[in-house]
Amino acid sequence: MTRLVIIGAGGHGRVVADCARAMRVFDDIVFIDNSYPDRKQNLDWPIVANTADWRQFSKNSTFFVAIGDNNARLNWLSILIDAKVPIANIIHPSSVCSPSIEIGLGNCVFANAVVNPAVSIGNGCIINTGATVDHDCKLSHGVHISPGANLAGQVQIEEGSWVGIGANVIQCTSITKNTIIGAGASVISNIEESGTYVGVPAKKIK
Repeated sequence: MTRLVIIGAGGHGRVVADCARAMRVFDDIVFIDNSYPDRKQNLDWPIVANTADWRQFSKNSTFFVAIGDNNARLNWLSILIDAKVPIANIIHPSSVCSPSIEIGLGNCVFANAVVNPAVSIGNGCIINTGATVDHDCKLSHGVHISPGANLAGQVQIEEGSWVGIGANVIQCTSITKNTIIGAGASVISNIEESGTYVGVPAKKIK
C-alpha cells in the first residue's frame, strides 16, 4: 500500500488531497492535524492523528506538508528531511510541467498551472491553480505563486515570498525573500527590500 500522510487539514490540505487523488498513485490518503481528536474527518479523508505523533507513520508512508504559511511549511519540511522519510511532490494531471524543470521536495503544482522549460523550483513551493511560471524562472524554498498569478521569463523569487492572486511579474526581475506581492499587483522592477507591495506598478506599503 502507498499511503500519503498530509500534515495540515485546512483548506489548502483539502486541495492537496484532491490533487493527490487525481494523480492515482496513492492507495490511501490521510491527514494528521492539531485538531485531532476533536476532528476526525476532512471531506473524504480521515484525520488519524495529531501532528505530534507523525513519527508513528514514518516507516510506511510518504509525507506532504500542506500548511499555507511559508515559514511553517519549511520548518516541517526541515524536520522530515532530517528524518529521511519520503516526501512527495503533488502535481495535478491537468497541469503542464516541462520535463526540463528542476524540482525539489514537497512542492505542489495545482490544476491548470503551467511551468515552462528550464524552471528551477526549490523545496516546499506552491504553484497554485491556474498560475503560470515561464521559462528560466528560479523559485527558492517556500515560495507561493497564488491562483492566476503570472511570472514572465527569468524571474527570480527568494525564499518565503508570496505572489498574490492575479498578480503579474515582468521578465528578468527579482523579488527578495519574505516578501508579499498583493492581489492584482504588477511588479515591473526588482524588489530588493522585504515587505508588502501592492498596486500597479507595485509599491511598498509603509
